Amino acid sequence: MDQTIYTYEKIKPTTDLVEKAFSFDFNKLEQTSSVDISKFCGALAQYLVYLRFQRNKTKMEIMKLRQQIERIIFQLLDKDILKKFKTKADAKEYLISNNETLSNMREKLDKLNYELILSEGMDKNILELINALKRELTRRSEEFAAVKINRR
Repeated sequence: MDQTIYTYEKIKPTTDLVEKAFSFDFNKLEQTSSVDISKFCGALAQYLVYLRFQRNKTKMEIMKLRQQIERIIFQLLDKDILKKFKTKADAKEYLISNNETLSNMREKLDKLNYELILSEGMDKNILELINALKRELTRRSEEFAAVKINRR
């Protein structure tokens, strides 16, 4: 695959601008310059790409960990262990609980899943914020055009 597709990996959002955009007081919208609003839009859009990439990386890590856990369990699961338990799921749980490597892998898997849950839907919220700021820029542009026409 063409490596230029992955250039978004190098995105480093302007953290201070993103933080300012997230904490922006909309009561001060009228006093905020259009340039600053445009900067907020750009920084948030860049952050959105970054966030989606990070979420995809996390999903990939989860997938890899699950596969590794399954491979190790497959190697450890034998007839004797299966006879001790009513279900294969119980036998797997026993192996994970009694194997330090598997236990650590599951702990990491849990942390990654929690990370995904915390960031779930944030892309939509950020997009809503970007759109609200863009609507303000459009409103200003239309207002400016109307004032310009009225002056003629």
